[in-house]
Amino acid sequence: MKAAAASVVTPGSELDTEQTLAALGNSMRKKSSPYIDTSGMADPPAYELSRRRTRGGVTEPFPEKLHRMLLEIEKDGDAPIISFFPHGRAFGIHNPDKFEEKLMPKYYKQSRLSSFQRQLNLYGFTRIISGPDSGGYYHELFLKGRPALCTHMRRVGIPKGVDRRKLKSSQNKKEPDFYSMRPSV
Repeated sequence: MKAAAASVVTPGSELDTEQTLAALGNSMRKKSSPYIDTSGMADPPAYELSRRRTRGGVTEPFPEKLHRMLLEIEKDGDAPIISFFPHGRAFGIHNPDKFEEKLMPKYYKQSRLSSFQRQLNLYGFTRIISGPDSGGYYHELFLKGRPALCTHMRRVGIPKGVDRRKLKSSQNKKEPDFYSMRPSV
């Protein structure tokens, strides 16, 4: 059964932009929520980026490190292992074994793919279940060529007392059609 395409929302004013970035970066999104197209939003000013602080003594938060890694891997010729999809709104791990063996030790302290996937979930990435990008991951603030957007992402996790299995099964399976949108880069 083909999943219906999710609706897409595009923020308008500067106030909408600030509220949208805060909401997307600080909360767990439901799959039934409309996809918010952040590709038209302006990046935060450089002075804002230079004075922000990370939490927990982390020098480079997970989403920023992931974005940097994907761009470096593309330049190094390792895109057959992990890469952004052509539209730049999601990425996929194409060769999990090589990713674990070759790239994870270089970029991350963890060495298991399941630990990496847990980080994706904790930062609010959504797994794509069907279509040409099946198995990939997306987040509205994680776009190719836009590393400043992912600085708004926060580790959100799942609220205490919520059963993950029930949460997954209760959400509608509407996924955005990234190929009908303009590319992010």
